[in-house]
Amino acid sequence: MTVSDGDWTPSYRGGHRRASGAFTMSTTMSTVRRLGAITVPPRFAAAAIVLMALPLLAAGLKAVSGPPPSETGPGIVVPLFTPRPVGSEPPSATPSSPAPASESAAPPSTSRPPAPRTTSRAPAPPRLPASYEAEAAARDGRVEVRSLDRASGGRYVGNVGDDDDNTLRFTVSAPAAGQYTLTIHYINGERYRYAYLRVNDSVGWLRFASTGSWQTVGSASLRITLRAGTNTVEFGNPYSWAPDFDRIVLSQP
Repeated sequence: MTVSDGDWTPSYRGGHRRASGAFTMSTTMSTVRRLGAITVPPRFAAAAIVLMALPLLAAGLKAVSGPPPSETGPGIVVPLFTPRPVGSEPPSATPSSPAPASESAAPPSTSRPPAPRTTSRAPAPPRLPASYEAEAAARDGRVEVRSLDRASGGRYVGNVGDDDDNTLRFTVSAPAAGQYTLTIHYINGERYRYAYLRVNDSVGWLRFASTGSWQTVGSASLRITLRAGTNTVEFGNPYSWAPDFDRIVLSQP
């Protein structure tokens, strides 16, 4: 048997296959084999082959039992499992990565917590009857405040009418939408005087009878319709003088 470096390929009876740089062994062992400089009798040829194969087997075992391939090479994913109690969540088979931004926990807020909401109480509904003084109402044009002992609070308002600008405007409050009684306290020394009454967007004309003198306060009542909350009540007369006004009183019908 001739020894050379490399792998080996067996030959067959009646001929042989030979690989370049391979061991070649004849299947006919009737001749003396040469192992290097050692001459082996034919009856010991099989034992010699086994002895020759031992270094090759040892090298193969060493190659199999060597370190595993690199686990960090490109394209290599090595699942990692950890022993766990039965029923616990299995660990991820791949290295964990940060959750997407939409699933990540929000960073702690550095802003101040919102101030506690304060609920303001709604204003109490007006108590009726409610009295509104003419001198406290809005006056336009030449409308003026005058003094009279018999008037409520010792004062009243004159010069209403005879022009579009000479008006007297009250702001009143109603607890709910509906009809109310409006009582007008006025002064008229003549037989009749006229004035329009504007309640929000509705307008009507009123005729005021004489109170007997310009120092006497009289009253007249009528029904008006108000909306809940704030309402406007206005007096005027663009054609002639209206009566003088002391106050108005709003009450339930």
